[in-house]
Amino acid sequence: MSDFHYNHFSGVDIQESDRNDDDSDSWITDYGTDDEDFDESEVIPGTVCLFCNYGSKNVETNLIHMSVSHGFFLPDAEFCTDVNGMLHYLGLKVGSGNMCLVCNERKRFCSLDACQKHMRDKGHCRVACSIEEMIEFENFYDYSSMYPEGEDDDKSYSVALTDDGYTLTLPSGAKIGHRSLLRYYKQRLKSVACEPKSDHQRKEILKKAIIGQYKQLGWTGISETLAVLRAKDVRYMKKINSKNWVKLGLNNNRLFKSRGRSDQ
Repeated sequence: MSDFHYNHFSGVDIQESDRNDDDSDSWITDYGTDDEDFDESEVIPGTVCLFCNYGSKNVETNLIHMSVSHGFFLPDAEFCTDVNGMLHYLGLKVGSGNMCLVCNERKRFCSLDACQKHMRDKGHCRVACSIEEMIEFENFYDYSSMYPEGEDDDKSYSVALTDDGYTLTLPSGAKIGHRSLLRYYKQRLKSVACEPKSDHQRKEILKKAIIGQYKQLGWTGISETLAVLRAKDVRYMKKINSKNWVKLGLNNNRLFKSRGRSDQ
């Protein structure tokens, strides 16, 4: 870990108002189109910093650089089953989408440099990781170990919509608008059914190494209460997806229909 400079980072408490508190003229509000895809050729590699383009010798070293220099930690790292996949996806959002990881679609920038400068200046060098926002990254996580014992795995799951019929309510009470659900469904389409045992072992070794480094930096991880809520919400989404309710909502253009609202 001697190939990069350790910068001091005091930490930033992200407030909801920070998402909109920016007088920069280098961004545009862009809710995009429902069939929009990121350009793989512009992805930021897993060995390159998402926030300053510093190159490291490997993924682990890059993650430590981002933690020390920018205060970035993988959300819920102890439950992340695919660190490389998660970094690749974040690299697409920033590198191809010019998208702030906290603001998401609220602010999409005209260039990568402008996007990275915004994240550094605003203390947005982190992933927005509320319960509803973490659904987007479900492919890269496994919370099944936190699911409460004794609950019926085959119980009936109903789709609870808000009065306007465009927002899904999760078991935790969190509400997901159509944009987050669309990102979730696209990720599910790209999921791999199974992987070789050797690949799984390599991912586990990488995760354990990263968690060990994080703990040395004072990282404490997610609380048990929040982990249980995430587990319930993720299982709920898997259930309704298995019944094609998510796909049905997309095809019917109702559950996920855009009205140009900033909260969806």
